[in-house]
Amino acid sequence: MHTAEDRTMVIYRARGDTLNPEHTELYTYKTWWFLAGPEAESAKCYKQITEINIPLLLIQGRRDQDLRPEEAEDLASLAAHAGTATQARYTSTPRTISRDARRLWARQ
Repeated sequence: MHTAEDRTMVIYRARGDTLNPEHTELYTYKTWWFLAGPEAESAKCYKQITEINIPLLLIQGRRDQDLRPEEAEDLASLAAHAGTATQARYTSTPRTISRDARRLWARQ
């Protein structure tokens, strides 16, 4: 991103479900681009996931509009090939997440 102008953006509800300051993130455009843009290393979870050595439970919403349906399974496969105990789940309910997390940790 090459521009002489650098604006500020506010991301409401980034860390919670209210408009309170503790649930809001504030970035400049350039900062956000280098943290989360398509070339940002921190945004390339397919590279980072193989370095994680604790059990993982990847959760993806059933109706996620931004991710391919098989993305959680692809990441789980990468982690499993690296030797990490991993499961991928599609859910929209906290009860399912909690149950799956207990099962994964029980195997360790």
